[in-house]
Amino acid sequence: NYGGGLANCDGNIHHNSITNCSATEYDGASLWKCNARIDSNILGDNTGFGIYKSVNTIISNCIIFNNTDVGMDHCDNTEVINCTFVNNLAAARYCDSCTITNSIIWENEAGYKPGTLINCCVQNWSGTENGCFNEDPLFVNIDTLDLRLTEDSPCIDTGATTSITYDYNGVTRPFDGHGAGAGNNAVRMNDTGRPGIVQGYKSYF
Repeated sequence: NYGGGLANCDGNIHHNSITNCSATEYDGASLWKCNARIDSNILGDNTGFGIYKSVNTIISNCIIFNNTDVGMDHCDNTEVINCTFVNNLAAARYCDSCTITNSIIWENEAGYKPGTLINCCVQNWSGTENGCFNEDPLFVNIDTLDLRLTEDSPCIDTGATTSITYDYNGVTRPFDGHGAGAGNNAVRMNDTGRPGIVQGYKSYF
């Protein structure tokens, strides 16, 4: 009646594509109550959430997209680093104790400020605190979920140095040696040969 692609998991959830999840009674999710280390995953196209009730953990290098409900829900005391939230009902809800760093929050139906945002690109953001800004991240093609950054993206070289030292493809961060990357801490070469974010699975590119 409830759950998702993975439910009640601990340990490490690394480099998976967990999509098109649903449940018969409640909204489904890619990850349901998984208090695991969540890294480099594709989580989306769900009838429900991307991540539900994953607490006291780190979520990094993930793309959370096209969920009929919010990208993250009830994820308390969680650190989110180098993630991209696109085309969800909202990026996050009931995540007031979360910290989201070096992430892009764009084209979600509802604007919502989850917890503390640091060096993030956030659509309709009106504040100036913590290095956050509101500029089109200039994805290669958001309609086809090609979420690499073009060479003119304002997100390049605007991230903060974090504990995450690699990107989705395992390439070392920061790529250009400045100690800060893009909205997700740019480290990966895109197909123009310039630093950009690869926050997706190769089948999307």
